Formats: sequence, structure tokens, C-alpha cells
Amino acid sequence: MQPNNIDAQSLTLAGNLGSSTISIAAGATGDQIASQVEAVSANTGVSLTARTTATFAVATAGTLSFNIGSVSGSTSYSASVSVLVTDVSDLSSLADAINASSAASGVTATSNGATLSLVNEEGRNIFVGDFANSTAGNQTATLTGASGAAVTLTEGSTDSSTVGATLSFTSYQAFSATTTSATGGIFTALTNSSTLSSVASIDIGTQQGAQDALAVVDAALQFIDATRGDLGAVQNRLLSTISNLQNVTENVTAARSRIQDADFAAETANLTRASILQQAGISVLAQANALPQQTLALLQ
Repeated sequence: MQPNNIDAQSLTLAGNLGSSTISIAAGATGDQIASQVEAVSANTGVSLTARTTATFAVATAGTLSFNIGSVSGSTSYSASVSVLVTDVSDLSSLADAINASSAASGVTATSNGATLSLVNEEGRNIFVGDFANSTAGNQTATLTGASGAAVTLTEGSTDSSTVGATLSFTSYQAFSATTTSATGGIFTALTNSSTLSSVASIDIGTQQGAQDALAVVDAALQFIDATRGDLGAVQNRLLSTISNLQNVTENVTAARSRIQDADFAAETANLTRASILQQAGISVLAQANALPQQTLALLQ
């Protein structure tokens, strides 16, 4: 079992929610890095999924024996495999043998004819060790990682190899990721910016395409949720403002009513009083006008 080539480094993630820096230990496996990134995802808005894939091929038929397993940090999961392969263009028997011990190794295999697809869904390192073939001659096999780099396993020589995980960073908004290691970093460049993967571009025709499609759809749903949340917050503020303005309007109307609306009881009393005074005035005036007439009548 060989370690991966990850150096100790600092990883800075800057997303729509903020920025966080995590320390990655030397030899960290994909599942460990994913756990660290997920621990700060609430601060950055960036998530990480790790998945390890490899392709295994055999050069010569014979009884193959090797150890296969997965590694998470310092914890190793392994199983011994020994199976007779009579036709290197059909590795189904080898796939069956690997799958029979997948609970112990953490590795599943799918036969594609002359090659096997090895997978660990958690993102642990996949390793093949102590490879041997009972057939004399070209006793080799090939282990190829997701990056396309292939290692030839040779009995009695380079008989072991390790494949690291593929790390997929996702967010529903643009983000950047920066590492401090140029040679043993988790990226090929120190600074990396996200690229847009739209729902219209997804392709579920392959297993990897289906995995990528799930990530794209999840991010799209997160974007919709965030947009709905923003619109809901604006709507709540508008409703609160409308309610407040309605209260102000009602209070102003009530105050105006108290000022301008008539007090019918008081006004009725005032009207009655004015009517009485008017009638009394008219009566006194009539009496005053009648006195001269009475005087003239006496003189006549």
C-alpha cells in the first residue's frame, strides 16, 4: 500500500457566504478533505464530494492474486483476492471475486470486458498491492486513475499502486479555491475559479455524467431555494411596510375625524339655544315696534 501524493497545505475557499481556510494534512484522503470542506460549507456556500475511480486491466491470463482495498487517513480496509482468469478480454470472474469481498475492502468492481472499473463512493484511496500472476512471462497488470495516469504492476517489482479520489467542488454561486502547494496540491494550479455547469448541459449517458448531473441539479435547487428565500424576505418587508402604512392611515383618519366630525348632541343644543334667542329677539323687536304705533293712536 502506497500513500497518495498530497502535501500538507492550506486550502482557502471563497464563496457567496464568505471565506474560510482549512489545513489539509500530508497524505489526506478524499473523504477526509470532503469532511473538512463540508464542516465550513455554512460559512462559504461551497460543498465537496469525493469519489475514487480506477481502471484495472490484466496482460496475461492465469491465476491472479493481490490485495485490494481502500484507505481513509491512517485506516486501511483490505481483502485478498485470488481468481483464475482464462480470458483477459472477459474479467467478469475477477469482478465477482472483488465484489465478494467489497464489504471488507470498500471497493466495488464492474466488468467492461477487458477492463474493470473500480470504485469507492466515499472518496478513500484505492490500492492494489502484492500483485502476482501464476503464468510465467508477461506477469503485469495496469491500474489507471481518473486523471488518466497509468501504473504498470509487475510481479516481483512494482507490484503495488494507489489511486486518489476525484474532488468535485460545487456551489450555486461563483466561488474560488486557492491552495498553498503547487506540486502536491489538490489542484493543478494554486488559484482556481469555478465554472458554470448548467442544467441544459447535463448528460446522464454515462455513470460519471449521472454523478455530475446530480451535483448540477442539487446546485440548481439550492439556487432556486436561495432566490425564493431572498424574494420571501423582500415580500415580508413589503408586507410589513404596507401594514405599518395602513395603521398610520387609520390613525390619521381617526384623528381627523375627532377634529372635524360634528358632536351632534352639542350642536343640537347650540342650535336650540340659538333658535330660542332668535325667537326671543324677534318678539322683543315686535313689541318695541308696537309702542310708537300705540302712542300715535292716542294723539289722534
